[in-house]
Amino acid sequence: MAAQNTDKFKKVTSNTGWQLGSNGIPNADAASFELVSALDIPTDTAVIITINRVDAGGIQTPGKMERIIGIMGENNTVTNCIRGVGGTAQAHSGGSVVEILIDKKLWNDLMDGILVEHNQDGTHNIPNKTIQSVINAPRGFLLNGKFTVTDTGSGLNVAIKTLAGSDPTANDPVYCRIGDTVRNITSALSRTLADGTNWMNAGSAELATKEIDYFTYLVWDSNSSAVGLSFARIPYANLVSDFSTTTTNEKHCAGYADFTTTDEVENIGRFAATLSAGAGYTWTVPTFTASNLIQRPIYETRELLYTPVLNSMVVGNGTIEGRYSIFGNKLKFSYAFTLGSTSSVSAGGANFSIPISMVGEGYQNNIMMYFLEGGVATFLASCFFITPNSFRINGVNSASSYSAFVDLTNTVPFTWGVTDKQLCSGIVTIL
Repeated sequence: MAAQNTDKFKKVTSNTGWQLGSNGIPNADAASFELVSALDIPTDTAVIITINRVDAGGIQTPGKMERIIGIMGENNTVTNCIRGVGGTAQAHSGGSVVEILIDKKLWNDLMDGILVEHNQDGTHNIPNKTIQSVINAPRGFLLNGKFTVTDTGSGLNVAIKTLAGSDPTANDPVYCRIGDTVRNITSALSRTLADGTNWMNAGSAELATKEIDYFTYLVWDSNSSAVGLSFARIPYANLVSDFSTTTTNEKHCAGYADFTTTDEVENIGRFAATLSAGAGYTWTVPTFTASNLIQRPIYETRELLYTPVLNSMVVGNGTIEGRYSIFGNKLKFSYAFTLGSTSSVSAGGANFSIPISMVGEGYQNNIMMYFLEGGVATFLASCFFITPNSFRINGVNSASSYSAFVDLTNTVPFTWGVTDKQLCSGIVTIL
């Protein structure tokens, strides 16, 4: 950048005995003048020239002293002068002593330049518009920020903090790009869901007491023109309308009622928490690690456990296990039921549940199921959509010209007994 007479940051150099040229400075309004020599005078910033502080013999001449801001140009000429920034603007004769000194004006301009984007404690105070213009921030990434997750004893609290662990302030803000705009958080921001509600269906028979991954969102709350905070079980939302307003719905987001359906949201990370069963519905959180607390946008859960709920079948002393992960708007799941001596299968439409609702018939084309009879024989099976959160199980009868699905009974497709297994896995689209 070329030197300008408005520069806040002005260089100095060692004095080498400069003098005004033979023409001197004719009057108090002259905007340029010549020196006999300009050796070592900086040219890439403005300079403050002091004239006649002393005479040729070194005697101070305060009545003649003048300080001038100017730009050192070609042919030993100082141009674009601002006269009388110290002392008095006046005429000066040729041969007058010229110096560059560290004075009040130079020092104060330096401080003014620094204070534009610094606080008095030395920390940066960069306006949000400046942040937005110079930082091409990816969507959802916090700048100078993180979120904390706490079991308060009566609920689950998620809060935005600075990297130092404090609440954001105007002097120490947290920034995040929401949509195409960098937003700043300049005060405490948190969201608490109290114990006592089956939030997001996390206290269901499938999920109660099981650790669940939740996704933290920042929301541009158009109602208050401020950044809001939320969290949910689904990772793929872009607008508040992608969530459910019902608190017990698996797609609910914390604080839904505070927002407008068209408000933009950004996934900023993931954390683990557990909701107990029954009327208590009590929140707990684990010891957090780099695996169960992710401080960046992420769109998939870990592999998690759930308990499939059965119909027309009894687990008894058998074992049942469900595993699942959510990635984007897809659910990957597996179901395994090993029968014990008190387990049973009966007629009436055997089915099992999954941990989050799926889109209906026609979308479930990645499902594989089979039965193992005592580890001896393998039977092809089928399962198909029956409700948004459950699959109907059928055997496959190949005795006729065409394969046909048949309902399970205690003897179909074989007599069910100890160690027999039902195994299923697949990927479905979340409703």
